[in-house]
Parts: sequence; C-alpha cells; structure tokens
Amino acid sequence: MIQPQSRDYLKSKGIDHSDFHPKTINRSLLEKQDLIITMEHSHAQELRNNYPGIVDIDKKTFTLRKFNGEAEEIGIIDPYYTSTSTYKKVLKIIDDNIEKMINNITQINQLKS
Repeated sequence: MIQPQSRDYLKSKGIDHSDFHPKTINRSLLEKQDLIITMEHSHAQELRNNYPGIVDIDKKTFTLRKFNGEAEEIGIIDPYYTSTSTYKKVLKIIDDNIEKMINNITQINQLKS
C-alpha cells in the first residue's frame, strides 16, 4: 500500500501507481540488478552485509545521493509518520535526486555508445 501523501504526489506528477506492489528483497532479485539504489547508508550496508556472495554487490549498491556524487553519510530519511511539511521536503529531495540520477545514467550510457 502506498502512503496517501505519496499517492497524491505521484498523481500530481501524472505517475500511475495502480500496478505497484512492494517486493521482498531476496538474493534472486538482487542478483538480477545492475544498479541498487537505497535511501539511507544503513540500507546499503545491510544489503552488502546480508548478501556478501552476490557478484559486485559493493560496486552496484549506492545511496541515491552517493550515486549523484554526494557524501555517503548523507541519507534521505523515511518520511513515514512525519508531518506533511517534512514529507513534502523529503519528496522534493527525492525528486531532485531522481532527476540527477536520470541525467547521470543518461551521460554514462552516452559514453558507452
């Protein structure tokens, strides 16, 4: 289930979330990924610690901000159970960083081709 504030935000951006279903992280899911993005450093570290045998887990796991060139320690808090004001601030941070990530991936792909 999506938080009402997140649902409203996605709707305001024209993003359809009707087919969204959360997935439990498991070895098979992680092994299939080329890039793993987390919001907080502790989440990235937990994946590295819990799945050490996955090839290149250290090289493909980043916090969103670290992937965008910022310090690893600067995570993005989970806005669940926060005020509407804080929730909106966190969504803005995520939105800005997703835009940066898309630009970074686009540049990487252009260099590869």
